[in-house]
Amino acid sequence: NIDRLQRTFVLVAFIVTLFTVLLALAIADRSIQPLRQLTLAVQQIASGEGEKTRLPEQIDQLTQDEIGQLTHAFNAMSVRLQNQISDLESERSKTAAVLSMMTDGVLIVDAQGTVQYINPAAETMFGIKREITINHSLAAALRHHQIIDLFRHCQEKGEGQYATLEIVPQNLYLNG
Repeated sequence: NIDRLQRTFVLVAFIVTLFTVLLALAIADRSIQPLRQLTLAVQQIASGEGEKTRLPEQIDQLTQDEIGQLTHAFNAMSVRLQNQISDLESERSKTAAVLSMMTDGVLIVDAQGTVQYINPAAETMFGIKREITINHSLAAALRHHQIIDLFRHCQEKGEGQYATLEIVPQNLYLNG
């Protein structure tokens, strides 16, 4: 009887231990699921996955604990970022519309000297195409040493420079 009682006790202890482990795994999985969703959403934002202007969908706030509070804060931040991105896109499209309609040529160059924008008037002035110019160096795009020298002078001084340049043979007078 003692032997049978010991086997029964060991079997019950094994079943209770197995049930406890399975229950602990289920509780841990349920507790960590919101954290996994939050981690995935943050990784998507950090890596720039998906559409450029689209942030991940809102994450369901399943709990009221610290993870739930973090999820709520993330959702609020995501909404604010999406609103800011929308506002910036709207401003960008307005600016692009104004620049494209200008009769004055406009060429926008970043700090490294890479052309970021050229409007149609500048394309016509310099006889260059947007597709060839964008994301290329100013020197490769324009091939006018006076303009490149003016740009370098602006970089060295760290401020805008004003000069009138005559570009021959087009007889262009540029103010920079």
